[in-house]
Amino acid sequence: MASIERTGSARILRGTAGVLEVTVYSDGTPTDPTVASVAVVDEAGNAVTTGAAAITGASSGKVTATLTPANTAQVNNLIATWTLTIGGVSQTLTTYHRIVGDWLFTEAEARAFDASALASASTYPDATILAGRDRITESFEEVCRVAWGLSYGREVLDGDGGTAIWLAGNRVSAVRSIKYRNRGETAWTAYTAAELADVLVDRNGRLERETLGSFASERGI
Repeated sequence: MASIERTGSARILRGTAGVLEVTVYSDGTPTDPTVASVAVVDEAGNAVTTGAAAITGASSGKVTATLTPANTAQVNNLIATWTLTIGGVSQTLTTYHRIVGDWLFTEAEARAFDASALASASTYPDATILAGRDRITESFEEVCRVAWGLSYGREVLDGDGGTAIWLAGNRVSAVRSIKYRNRGETAWTAYTAAELADVLVDRNGRLERETLGSFASERGI
C-alpha cells in the first residue's frame, strides 16, 4: 500500500519561493515513483500551480515541487494533490500546506535556544526542527486564539439579524471574503465589493456592518 508523508514544515513564508516536499512509501519502505506531478489549489479551489514534480531518486522516496513568490503572494491554505506512479500503478494522494506572514521563531533561533541544545544537525535535522516549530505554533494559536505571524482562516457562523458578529479568533487584520447561505438552500452568495468594504474589522474579532444592512439571521455566514 502506498502512502506519502509531508517532510518538514507545512508553512511557507509569504512572498518567498517555497518547496513542497513529500516522502513516498510503499508498504512502509521509501520508494521512488516513476512519474510524479502535482496540482495545487487554495482553500477556495482556485488553481495555484500545476505540473511535473521532481523525483530525487536513490530510493529516498523524496518528491518535491517549487512554488514561486507569485504563488505565495497572499496568506492562504493550500491543498496539493500528488499524482504518483508507484509499482506501475498511478495513484493520487493529498497534502496540506499554509502560506503565513511570519514565523513564530526561526530555525536559527530554535537551534540557539537553551544554550544551543538543538544545535546538532545530525541529531536534530532541519525537517525535525521545522515540524516541531509547526506543532509549537499550532499549540500557541489554539491557547491564545491568535494566528501569530498572520495566517489565513475560514469560519462558518450563524447570523442573528444584527449589525455585528464575532469571529472565534483575536487580532484579526482583514476579511478577504464573506458568503452567506439562506436557510434551506445549498448555494452560497458572496458579498459584493461594496458590501465587503462596508464591514468594519475590529482587532478583537468583531465584524460590524456600517451602513449597508445587517448580518442575515440565517445559519451559515
